[in-house]
Amino acid sequence: MWLFTPEGFYSVVTAEELGHPLQVRARCAEDLDRLRLTYLPELGPTVAIPHRDYPWRAFTTRQHLAAGLARIAETLDYDNFKDAVAARLSAGRAHVYHAVWADCRKIPGHEAAATGPALAAGPHPSTAADVGYLQRDLHAEGVWPAAKRPRYGGVVFDAEGRVLLREPAGHYDGYHWTFPKGEADPGEHPAAAALRETLEETGCRAAIVGHLPDGFTGGLTGSTNFYYLMRATDDALDDAAVAANGETWAVRWATQDEASQLICQSTNTGGRDRDLRTLAAAYRAFQGSGAADTPSG
Repeated sequence: MWLFTPEGFYSVVTAEELGHPLQVRARCAEDLDRLRLTYLPELGPTVAIPHRDYPWRAFTTRQHLAAGLARIAETLDYDNFKDAVAARLSAGRAHVYHAVWADCRKIPGHEAAATGPALAAGPHPSTAADVGYLQRDLHAEGVWPAAKRPRYGGVVFDAEGRVLLREPAGHYDGYHWTFPKGEADPGEHPAAAALRETLEETGCRAAIVGHLPDGFTGGLTGSTNFYYLMRATDDALDDAAVAANGETWAVRWATQDEASQLICQSTNTGGRDRDLRTLAAAYRAFQGSGAADTPSG
């Protein structure tokens, strides 16, 4: 089994061939140290096995593991797992776990056909159609054209229908206000990249509820930007994540009219026009979904 805790990530499997009932495997030795110190003092010494997916192992019994799992349950003291990981380990580890969470959303959980609208009403769907839509792999379905330099980002809406903008540090590349976006890491799914970039550049924890089917080009880098539509899942912004990233001076929520005026401050004309087109397309999808019941300006 896989075990994710604020102290580390573990793979627990049998180890009869090694002369032990169970082995607890980890990507880094420190995770095993924290598990032993916090929940499982009976865990045996850490053994290094180089060139494996899990290069660090420790052995235990089924009874001791059961007792350790009970201690984890008895001492659980957080209401948001990823926040606890960020506080106890690092924002980087929280981002990795968030990517796992994003991929796990592909697990089928409802038999209804994915026929929902372009933007669902919120991060917690209330209809079978919405559930099906949220589980779709929005990029692998081929709705986005191929691009040489793709970047993935998020247009995030709050409960009042406002959109989230960031002010790049030093007004990099002539951008005064723009949307969070960036390149995917090797092997990273576009959805995970968009959620990570949104968190790192704005501090916003969001849920993907749709996508803009077209790519948006412009600016000086020759990249094509693809955007997911998102809903903020937390009213508070993670200032620590933004500070660690170091690429953002400020973030703010804005109505459509306010956002248009802020984007127009950018001196990068190609990027400015691209962001205005993105803004207009995002609001068309947002308002067409029936989720917008507040004025846009």
